[in-house]
Amino acid sequence: MKCRHIQITCSSGVSNVYVREGLLSHAAKFIQQKKAVIITDDNVAKLYLGDLLRSLEARGISAHPISIGVGESVKSLKTVERIYAFLHECKIKRSDCIISLGGGVAGDIAGFVAATYMRGIALAHIPTTIIAQADSSIGGKCGVNYNGIKNLIGIFYQPNLVLIDTGVLKTLSKRDFNSGMAEVIKYAALFDKEMFFALETAPYDLEEIIYKCCKLKAILVEIDEFDKRERHILNFGHTFGHGIEAASNNELTHGEAVAIGMVIASRLAEKYFFASKGTTDRLKRLLMKFSLPTSTKLDIMPHIEFDKKAEGEHINIIALKEIGRVMSISLPLDELKAFCCEVMNELCE
Repeated sequence: MKCRHIQITCSSGVSNVYVREGLLSHAAKFIQQKKAVIITDDNVAKLYLGDLLRSLEARGISAHPISIGVGESVKSLKTVERIYAFLHECKIKRSDCIISLGGGVAGDIAGFVAATYMRGIALAHIPTTIIAQADSSIGGKCGVNYNGIKNLIGIFYQPNLVLIDTGVLKTLSKRDFNSGMAEVIKYAALFDKEMFFALETAPYDLEEIIYKCCKLKAILVEIDEFDKRERHILNFGHTFGHGIEAASNNELTHGEAVAIGMVIASRLAEKYFFASKGTTDRLKRLLMKFSLPTSTKLDIMPHIEFDKKAEGEHINIIALKEIGRVMSISLPLDELKAFCCEVMNELCE
């Protein structure tokens, strides 16, 4: 089966990423183990678990599915403990594998479990959302939320395999599709003027664009596997976005929160740090094309203070010099709070 293929080589191993519509029903051709646990959610299970089970069983792979529920609230140590019990009950060994089938929540939990159960077993991701396909399934970041703070407990653990079937995106709701496009727009705004223009002008090839996002992520992961320096670029929109997501009690999706976060960061750079004029307006227009929000009145600063990117009394913000060019801004938290309030008020006018 001919697919687009990306190989990511890291100190902890090699990840093979395959991109093609229809991959889900051929998943077993890529799985080397003879026994697997599938971690999925209730919604995805109804749509795609049957196809995956049939593929695995046809090649003699014993598959044991477990559904974790739906939503950010299930990304917890309680869920992880329930999965450990299931793995033990299924007599899963280090020679077996864990497969995630779903979006970022299923992928994060599956990665965390695979990294920690028996000190690490094989991991395959089959992402079913745009965010997971274009971003979160690649790079090895996995973890759970704790005490209201997103991804506070986590680990880096590279998947052995990522199978990206763009055909499954056809069943996404309009809101989920648009939410996922926020991460795609992030990559275009940071790195690729041509991709940004293609999204502005349409029609665009979604499979090609997701593949490009994966290639860009792969380059950064190989350079900075453990997110110490260069990979921080991918935090564009996320410092504010995580705060917005938390302040909304997860009523806003991750992509919607990141969309607002990107606009805040871009306007901040334009207003105070000499970024190119008009960059924010162009970014806003593209986000609005996908019905994404670009402002909020939520109080986000209490959440930003606990952001993992805060260093002492300073926090680093990734922003745009212009479309396709990145800048990093380090600000004291008090100064950021003042700037942020002013920018957010302007955006809401």
